[in-house]
Amino acid sequence: MQINPVNNTNNCSFKTWHREVFAKSYNLKSHRLLYRNDTNFFRDRDLWVKLLNFFIEKFQNIPKVNVYHFGCSDGSEPLSLIMYFLSNTTKAIQEKFLPVKALDIDKEAINRINTKFPYKITDIEINRINDYTENNFNKFFKNIPSTDNYKADDILYSNIDAKLGNIKTDYKNIEKNNSIVFARNFWPYIENPKDRQIILYNLANHLESNSYLVIGEYDIRGSQWTIEDQLRKAGFQKTSIRNLYEKI
Repeated sequence: MQINPVNNTNNCSFKTWHREVFAKSYNLKSHRLLYRNDTNFFRDRDLWVKLLNFFIEKFQNIPKVNVYHFGCSDGSEPLSLIMYFLSNTTKAIQEKFLPVKALDIDKEAINRINTKFPYKITDIEINRINDYTENNFNKFFKNIPSTDNYKADDILYSNIDAKLGNIKTDYKNIEKNNSIVFARNFWPYIENPKDRQIILYNLANHLESNSYLVIGEYDIRGSQWTIEDQLRKAGFQKTSIRNLYEKI
């Protein structure tokens, strides 16, 4: 089975931005949808508190940590990281982990971040953001009157550095030590399994001490391959936190 990445950018917003994977077919009209991957704030919600507390403790004696987010999409996940740190940590910790370097191969996605395009946010999602930010949703977002669209505050944009980037080649630009690489929920879009393994090998060989890789639940559910085995073969080992792997 081969998969073909398709990025649907029609009517993109916080709620509707998604990427789709179809089974290849000789008949273009008969492509079968395999997976649809929607982005949102604090995705995989059970992960965040454990994950970020782990990093705060692990790097407590390190003056600066490099945080990268590949496949950042419309920015909702790196902005989740930023909101968490701004709401739950001291200024010293914030300065240690921020800004987040966000990268995506999609020009539309990066343009939406850098032009401060509004997000469409439902009540359920507002509650989720409040849960993780000490009820600071109204600090970070302002409603556009008579709509369900919200503008993110400049304090969020001042802590994100969004650029075009592809993990296939731009892993070379990652600081080798004391780095956290978020590469979540996009691995099923890499069509050739050998290409996935090469990327993981290159990333592992580039990283050195005290560096970590974070993947997503979608990577496990949506993959036609065993990502955990390939991570181990490349040189990453599981930690006590689900979906978090340490360079060994």
